[in-house]
Amino acid sequence: MGNGHSTPTCPTVDQSGPPIQHLVGNLTFHRLSVIISGAAAVWSCLIAVTLVFSHATHFSNPPEQKQFVNRQIIRIINIIPFFALVTLLCVWQNGSQQPYIAPALDVGEAFPMAAAFLLMSAYLVPEEGNRESFFNQLEMIDKKGNSTGSGSWKWYKKLSLLVIQWIPVSILLWIAAAASLAAGTYCGTSNKPHFAHIWITLLRMLSTVLCIAAILRFYKRSKSELKPRGSLKQLICFKLIVALNFLQTFIFNFLESGGHLQANKYLSFNDLSHGIPSLMLSCEIAIIAPFFFIAYSPKRYIIRNPSDEARRHQGYAGGPFGFYAILSAINIVDIVTTLLQAIKGRAEGGGFNIAIHNDFRGYSEAPDYGQDIPVDRQGGRKDRRQRY
Repeated sequence: MGNGHSTPTCPTVDQSGPPIQHLVGNLTFHRLSVIISGAAAVWSCLIAVTLVFSHATHFSNPPEQKQFVNRQIIRIINIIPFFALVTLLCVWQNGSQQPYIAPALDVGEAFPMAAAFLLMSAYLVPEEGNRESFFNQLEMIDKKGNSTGSGSWKWYKKLSLLVIQWIPVSILLWIAAAASLAAGTYCGTSNKPHFAHIWITLLRMLSTVLCIAAILRFYKRSKSELKPRGSLKQLICFKLIVALNFLQTFIFNFLESGGHLQANKYLSFNDLSHGIPSLMLSCEIAIIAPFFFIAYSPKRYIIRNPSDEARRHQGYAGGPFGFYAILSAINIVDIVTTLLQAIKGRAEGGGFNIAIHNDFRGYSEAPDYGQDIPVDRQGGRKDRRQRY
């Protein structure tokens, strides 16, 4: 560049190090980590396939399971095999190919996060057609506990947008990362604003935090209604994987861009910067995966009581080997529709304040859903009925 200015150059990192020696027997750390990650991936995938198969082949309550299982729970469970396989690829290809592969983890977690939000929405209001009237009749309260009247449909659509935005953002960031890597403008070893790495990292962090915060806020405001469904353990089980991925990626990005990773006789620079965090996540998924059987158990849909004539007569409606149930889980029309509705509501509602402080505490004239739920509401009844 003229006028005495120079084009910013990406800092080079000494990746040579001493010759790599065997860590165990005739295995280097890289080969050993591929074996461990591969075994963890097989274990994780077996657990996920078993759990999905258990749900899909015990499709005994289609009206409920179409909302809760096919569309959402199976999507959430799929984070296990997706993460297991992608982390295995990252461990195996921990060189120049890894930065092209790793962003797939963000896309893989974005869809289950949207599914978790829609699952809680379905728990609250099973019928999608009743959702708008349900939220429009919710009483809202401000930070001081004062009632601000009913009507929280806009609040719900704002949270929907904050959650589902992570899907298109994660895809766009993956494309941006691949394009900048190919163009030589990514530079993972620098946090300078001249390079794409810092901007992609910041946008990723912001989008992820907004998504997680919106889900937690929604749960906090409706936890008394969601408690019978065990939503807390479902969130903990699922969010633990997301949190570990987020935290470890942040730490190792900081270490790499700060020049704190130094190769040694057992570990190459790629082992330190890409191999170890991918191996850690692979093993963590294998440890967390069995707990999904507790959080997302299919027991409630297994027909065991011979006196349950209606369900016994109906049998299971998931198709051969649960094929129809699994096929319907692939349909993401509900996610796209929710995103479009949220964007439309944003356009119609004008300003979008991310710090949503209002809360709801009850509702009036809500449909009779079939289960007593206590509602703390000033000047009104403390008992309403809601079906789960």
